[in-house]
Amino acid sequence: MNPDEKAFESHITDSLTRDGGYQAVKVGNVGDEPRDFDPAAGIDTAELFAFIGATQADEWEKVRKTHGSPEAAQAAFLDRLVEHRQALITAAVTGELEVPRVAA
Repeated sequence: MNPDEKAFESHITDSLTRDGGYQAVKVGNVGDEPRDFDPAAGIDTAELFAFIGATQADEWEKVRKTHGSPEAAQAAFLDRLVEHRQALITAAVTGELEVPRVAA
């Protein structure tokens, strides 16, 4: 018997989404699907904003109103998120970020 890794992955994914309470997650873009992954930001913007909408709808509506449109709000949010992430990375690399260590 020759193992089929793709079939094995599909079996695990199906089991987790059917019985384990997990949601299916897309991997990449196929064919004519929208290009949701922003390589410059390193983020799947569709997943990001679906999560924010599902978990912080009231706050997101305030952000959207201040920017005038969903597209402008998303662009501003993504820019700020990337800026903050880069600041954290820089602080970690330069030693300016204190990371608590847990004793083994």
